[in-house]
Amino acid sequence: MPRAYEAQLQAGSAGDLYGFWGLPLDGDAARRREAKGHELLGDMVGFRKIEAAEKAEGEWNTYEITLDGPSLVVLVNGKRVNEAKARPSCRDASRCSPKAARSTSGGSRSGPFPPDSASAMNTDLPAGVRLDTGRGGLPRLSIDTDTCAAELYLHGAHLCRWQPRSHPHPVLWMSEKSRFEAGAPIRGGVPVCFPWFGPRAGDPSAPVHGVARTSLWSLDSAALEPGGPVVVRLSLSIDARAHPSVADAVALSYELRLGRSLAMALTATNPGEAPITIEEALHTYLSVSDVRRVSVEASGARPIWTRSMARRARRRRRT
Repeated sequence: MPRAYEAQLQAGSAGDLYGFWGLPLDGDAARRREAKGHELLGDMVGFRKIEAAEKAEGEWNTYEITLDGPSLVVLVNGKRVNEAKARPSCRDASRCSPKAARSTSGGSRSGPFPPDSASAMNTDLPAGVRLDTGRGGLPRLSIDTDTCAAELYLHGAHLCRWQPRSHPHPVLWMSEKSRFEAGAPIRGGVPVCFPWFGPRAGDPSAPVHGVARTSLWSLDSAALEPGGPVVVRLSLSIDARAHPSVADAVALSYELRLGRSLAMALTATNPGEAPITIEEALHTYLSVSDVRRVSVEASGARPIWTRSMARRARRRRRT
């Protein structure tokens, strides 16, 4: 995360303000939150929104963010939801103190993605990488380089396609029954399961495999390494305000390296002081020609335990 001020747009958190990596921010002490030496955010200070002003999921929201001298104000749908005193210091006054800098967005779980916003972001992306509108109107990062072709949806940070140029077919399997819509998980590819895997213990009403795979992630950066892969970094903040089934706040960082090979790394950071328990998985679906000819070898002495083996064991116990 760069040294910057951030106004949250995520559903449930729209209007929250933060200063990262030591940027000063002053405001109402009752709404203040801070962390020291955060792995991703450095010394961070923030202020929760005064009140919620978001529309229902699926509807468009308008955000107006104004930095006038030290005064930083956020309006959501015309309502003043946050204010703080910022003290930016940079030589480019047009970047530090914009007058009524304004953006219109669908928020965390709204759609479809505005084409004009996608075009604006494409100016910061490397050749062969573009942010466009995918199936169901969901924002998608499309990659077409000398080393691979790929499709990464910001909805769930879901990698739906990866195909090296040397491979005649896509490596990932996708279900024809996938629902590309806000609030629904995409089936196949590489779902991000977090902060629990499968049904949540003790809460059958909670979404299966957690909330990360149905949340809209932030695209932090995309870079093309010389002669190598495209490196994409995404992030997501999870807390109980946006996700009532989640008990603990967690900051997620997800890095994908897409080229002749595929590497994925998911990092979870606990912004609080108390320990928390999480479960996570990059639940990869691989496309194979004949599943009957596929075998899985154990890593070292570690045993393999599949779901079908568990079902057979339960049936034996019952009989």
